[in-house]
Amino acid sequence: MDFIYIVSDRKLAKDRFFEIIKNVVEEGYSFIQLRENDLSAIELTNIIEKLHEITKGKIKLVINDRVDVAKIYSLYGVQLKKTSLSPTLVKKYFSDLKIGVSCHDEKRVKEYDNVADFFVYGNVFETSCKPGLEGKGLEKLRAIVSLTKKPVFAIGGITPENVIMIKKTGAYGVAVRSLVFGNKNYLEYLEKIRNLWSKNE
Repeated sequence: MDFIYIVSDRKLAKDRFFEIIKNVVEEGYSFIQLRENDLSAIELTNIIEKLHEITKGKIKLVINDRVDVAKIYSLYGVQLKKTSLSPTLVKKYFSDLKIGVSCHDEKRVKEYDNVADFFVYGNVFETSCKPGLEGKGLEKLRAIVSLTKKPVFAIGGITPENVIMIKKTGAYGVAVRSLVFGNKNYLEYLEKIRNLWSKNE
C-alpha cells in the first residue's frame, strides 16, 4: 500500500482528469480513490473502464461508497464514510475488498478497527476543499494513530511543508486531492512529498 493516497476530483481537474491520473500512475503512484459522489453508476463505470485502459492495470483503485461497483469491477477496495454501508457488513459479504474507513473522531476507529484495512482521518489542516472548516490538528491525528495498528492516512491541507510533522505523529501516509487535481505542478509536489517522507524513515 503506497503511503500517498490520491483522491480524485474531476471538477478541479476539468479536461485534464484522465491525463493527470495517467501521469501520476506512470510516476509510480498507484493507490487512487475514485471520489466522484455526484455521478451515477453508469458514469462511474465508464470512468473505471477508461482508467483501466489508460493505466494498463497498474493501479490500486478504491471507489468511494459504491460497494456494488467495486465488486463488479474487482477493484482494490472501497472507501466508506459515515453514511455508507457499515464496514462490518461490507467485510462480512465482500471480504476480498480492502476497506478504508473515513473518520473524523475516535469513535469510528474504535468501532471498526477489527474490520478496516486502513483509516483516513481529517481534515488535519484547513483546506480549500472545505472552506471555513478549522483543521483538527496534529495532536488529534496523533491520538487517532495511537488507537490502531492499521494504517492511518492524514487528509486535509497536505503540503510538502507539513508532511514531516504528519509523519512524526506516526501516521502511515497522506491522502491528497487538490494538491494533485487543482495544481499544475502536481508531479513536482508529489515528488517532494515522496522524497521528504522516504528520507525520514
